[in-house]
Amino acid sequence: MVRERLAARHGRAAAGLDIEIPRPPVLGPDGEQRTVEVFTLTVPPGSELADIAEHERAQQHEAHLAFEIDCPDPLVLRGLHTILARHGALADGGGYNTPPGQGWAGGGDRRP
Repeated sequence: MVRERLAARHGRAAAGLDIEIPRPPVLGPDGEQRTVEVFTLTVPPGSELADIAEHERAQQHEAHLAFEIDCPDPLVLRGLHTILARHGALADGGGYNTPPGQGWAGGGDRRP
């Protein structure tokens, strides 16, 4: 998903972009295991990709917030949506990057 969005924004072939998504484990404040997803673009020294990387950092195109809700009550979800929208959060049309080795029944990298 990230590779395709990046390629579309910069008019490049997705196959020519070396994107990796490491997921280092971290501990939350409660000691619970959490995961951070980091999008990386390999930019060799002197590469024309340096301009793309700088643009992406400046515009924060791939800066996202995601979390899991244990009890998705409709009223709580509506309230959460309202709070986020009030403070400028926008849905990006997203998608889902399946962790390696964890496919889902629908196939591919995008959940419905």
